[in-house]
Amino acid sequence: MPDKNNIEKVNKIDAAIRLTNQAIKMFFHKEDTVSIHLLINAANEILSTILKKKGIKTQLGVNSILIKNEMRKDWIKRRREEYNFFKHANNDADKTLDFNVSFNKFFLLENINFIHLLEIPLSKEMTFFTFWLINQNPNILERSEFLDSELKKLNMSSEELFKLFDEVMESDKTKLNAIKKIFQPV
Repeated sequence: MPDKNNIEKVNKIDAAIRLTNQAIKMFFHKEDTVSIHLLINAANEILSTILKKKGIKTQLGVNSILIKNEMRKDWIKRRREEYNFFKHANNDADKTLDFNVSFNKFFLLENINFIHLLEIPLSKEMTFFTFWLINQNPNILERSEFLDSELKKLNMSSEELFKLFDEVMESDKTKLNAIKKIFQPV
């Protein structure tokens, strides 16, 4: 008989948000890249399905507006290749994979975008990660009004946040303290 004190009610979106937040924390703490990848993609699978069922188009998800219909199946297969490799061993138990861990950060951004498309407020972890990623990739990513509105929710000016990014890059100890500061409850 299950102990009623150990029962936790969780819906799919809550699970996806928790998986994404945990992946972000693990990412910044440089924890296991395979575990991070699995958390990201488990959340992505949930979010993609919900977006598709709601008829919400995305840039790169299952319901992408950028991918031609005849290429969609192949794109999804390639997008999920590493995730499926780690989930299944029935046909390839003895194989190895050249795992490109650098994609994890962009898959995290995709999850954050999906959560935004579902009109769910972003967590502090998601906002911090997004600004960090933009700061690290200014040649690829652009700030938007949406991100500025999320920054206001943190009660921080963009100057304060980018000053924090500079501090984060100085040393691991500073990085850890800065991240802890952002993740503390308000």
